[in-house]
Amino acid sequence: MSMTPPPPRGVVPGRFEAIADGAPATAAYLHAIGDIGITRTLVVTPVGTCALRGSNWALVDHTEVRRIVPLWAKVCAAVLIVAVVGAVFLMVRRTEVSGHIEITVDGGCITFTTRVPITSPEARDAVEHEFDAIRRLAE
Repeated sequence: MSMTPPPPRGVVPGRFEAIADGAPATAAYLHAIGDIGITRTLVVTPVGTCALRGSNWALVDHTEVRRIVPLWAKVCAAVLIVAVVGAVFLMVRRTEVSGHIEITVDGGCITFTTRVPITSPEARDAVEHEFDAIRRLAE
């Protein structure tokens, strides 16, 4: 089941927002990353709205991936240190991802950066996939 991400703060779904050239923009987003919402023709941010076509996008990954030995594996290894089986527990690894990804959009009339917290490799992949889809639409 796919869930639609919430609109950026301050944007009410179904309402219209005025932009510089007077064209309305609905909050029915095709894509959303952090506080940035994307319609078929517009980029909607908390600081303003601009045209999607021709907008420039940048992604900076500030995540850290660590492979660590879980505490339970260290305890099992210490308890079973005499047996060879204890060394097997030290081979167990867990991957931890922490940090955030910064997405910046420059639409000429606005520049906005949002930070998306990342807590798993899947979350990082999802944000990068969404970013690639938006950048293709902006071309």
